[in-house]
Amino acid sequence: MSDPVNVGFVPEATICSILPREDGQAFTVANRTHGVYRVYHPQNGEAFKLSQIAWKRDYADVGEYDPQYTRRSGIERRKEFTFDAKQIAEDICKEINSNGPGDASFFGVFVCAAASPTEEELESGKKRLESYFMQTIAAADAQWSANPRHDLISGIAKRGARYLKLDPEDHEWMTSYIQTVECPACGSRVRPGVAICKGCGAILDREKAEKFGLLPAEPVEVGAKKVRPTA
Repeated sequence: MSDPVNVGFVPEATICSILPREDGQAFTVANRTHGVYRVYHPQNGEAFKLSQIAWKRDYADVGEYDPQYTRRSGIERRKEFTFDAKQIAEDICKEINSNGPGDASFFGVFVCAAASPTEEELESGKKRLESYFMQTIAAADAQWSANPRHDLISGIAKRGARYLKLDPEDHEWMTSYIQTVECPACGSRVRPGVAICKGCGAILDREKAEKFGLLPAEPVEVGAKKVRPTA
């Protein structure tokens, strides 16, 4: 089968992926109309991974199709469709990148202009990926502010936070889910079993507070006055 000679036809294209899969799998399977493809992802500290895509010829039945007649006569009665490699690669990237919320959904997969990505393409892809993750993180912050429930935070926001190595102290929803109770003194949410409320300083478990030296020292009498010792 020879390559078509159409002007602008692209016989081979390269897909670049800059985002590792969190489940450790080496590739994503893209099941498209014109075939099933594997898109490989970086692993073990790799900056990117490439997947090669070739052009393809497909056929569609026209009327009643008889494969035996085609074999006997050598006459093809089906309609021929030719997909160049860039068309296929862009379709695959669109499928993978559209798996998140929002029009800007992007998961680090793009088509290279040549056989390998340039520094500019890699930097552009990285900025686009970081921008998308930051959008999902901002949405998660807003959701948490309105209703602090872990089950309402998207997995993509959590994945983005891990990818960007954000500090859990800056995004409370990043912490593991732990049931909290109300402080009886101020009503702040605290974890069960804590010694002192971080909101108002009320002592919630005196035995534990004493054990860890969290109680203020008892005042001692000096003359006619009671003086609290200083550290």
